[in-house]
Amino acid sequence: MISQNQIKAIAADRPTPFYLYSEDDITKDLQYVNSCFSWQSDYRNYFPMKDNPNPAILKLLWDAGSGILACGRAELLLAKRCGFMGSRLMYQPVTKDAQAEQLASELETCWLLTSPEYLPSCPVKTVFLRVYPDHGCVSASDLMRIKSGLPLKQLIEILQTLKIRNVPNIGLELQMKAFDLRPQAYVNKARILLSL
Repeated sequence: MISQNQIKAIAADRPTPFYLYSEDDITKDLQYVNSCFSWQSDYRNYFPMKDNPNPAILKLLWDAGSGILACGRAELLLAKRCGFMGSRLMYQPVTKDAQAEQLASELETCWLLTSPEYLPSCPVKTVFLRVYPDHGCVSASDLMRIKSGLPLKQLIEILQTLKIRNVPNIGLELQMKAFDLRPQAYVNKARILLSL
């Protein structure tokens, strides 16, 4: 633990803003989340790179067995430099970008789809579909926090398309509130997914 005097000394010596991270706290939080899912041998938590693309933080995520979520070509390139690829890297297109899609394909990333317009044109092995729970499983306040996803009708249509394309691995995903470590929050989200 760093003291207040140490923080003041660091602040006096460096321009602002600067960021100070606790490697121990980050590592403990990652271990805690992973322990909540220890019953599921292939569970992996994906950290959105846009929240903090600091390579030192990405290394902590790598060491903890986490994956990362990249939303564009620049993030995919940084992920590659930090060693993330395959099932440790998830690509969520937020716009049509042929170069990013090609790079995601080369890195054999998992895909996260939030809209039918971002269906990959190249062959992929794993696709996760973000569910927009439009069928009465969540409260109005929770629904307002969900920024993107597929309503049930679109979800079914995309599942049929992916089946025709012979995508071998398809999963469902539901966006979690950032920094929510409450075990009940995970239980509630699992109930939504299992009700589909």
